[in-house]
Amino acid sequence: MPRLAASLTELQIRKAKPQDKPYFLSDGNGLVLWISPAGLKAWRVRYRLSDGSRPAPATVGHYPEMSLADARVKAVEVQRDAKHGKTTAGLRKARQEIDAAADAGVAAEAELRAEIEQASFRSVSGRWMAEKRLTWATEAKMTASGAPVFRLSWTNACLAGAGRCAYGQSFMSSGGPIRSSTRSST
Repeated sequence: MPRLAASLTELQIRKAKPQDKPYFLSDGNGLVLWISPAGLKAWRVRYRLSDGSRPAPATVGHYPEMSLADARVKAVEVQRDAKHGKTTAGLRKARQEIDAAADAGVAAEAELRAEIEQASFRSVSGRWMAEKRLTWATEAKMTASGAPVFRLSWTNACLAGAGRCAYGQSFMSSGGPIRSSTRSST
């Protein structure tokens, strides 16, 4: 009959010092604390698959970040999953891929929001106004009350020789558009 391991305590774990070679302290039920010569303390679980084979132990966490109680719970989960046929060999890699996919989804969503904001009416009209404002000439005229009134004239946007704007509107000498009955095919 196999020898049963005595349960570990927090004090035993804290007092475990690194040695020349890696060693482990057993907690029972397949949970061991592996201690490296560099001082790293990692929780590992030994388990059997449903076909009876024993794969390499799965590392489920490191000591200061994962307490003894959390490691015991995680060991039970790993053994239960192994009994149901789920291997834990690629578990960390699968989680990293899921996290990377989630991060890519967040980045894509932020890019989509920026693209939508870039294509909004306010944004497009603001860019259009900034671009076209340079071609408009402003004329100031004083009203009877003395307040200046600005009127935009489209002289630079009109074709020089034809006297017609690109939209087929002719301009009077005062600078205001009037509708023509015939449109030019310019």
